[in-house]
Amino acid sequence: MPDFIENNISAFDQIIKIFEEDVKEDLEQEAKDLKKRLERVIDKYAKTYNLETQNDVNPIKYYSLKHRIKVIVSLKEKLVRKNDGFKIIAASEI
Repeated sequence: MPDFIENNISAFDQIIKIFEEDVKEDLEQEAKDLKKRLERVIDKYAKTYNLETQNDVNPIKYYSLKHRIKVIVSLKEKLVRKNDGFKIIAASEI
């Protein structure tokens, strides 16, 4: 049983390493790009759907968009809690 646990810990560490080195930066850039595209669409229709108003100087928006990419600690916890780590291990050669 200890070999099973050690092997899974090692595999989880590999998943986290791949995320940190290869995936996280790409996800961050994609999230920023998607946010910009969504903002353009929402801004285009904001007045039509009463999502903004105008004061004396500037428009006031009733919305904002945010994004986040999971931090490593949160990712590790989710891999264990939802068994996602085991699914990734089973589906890959890790």
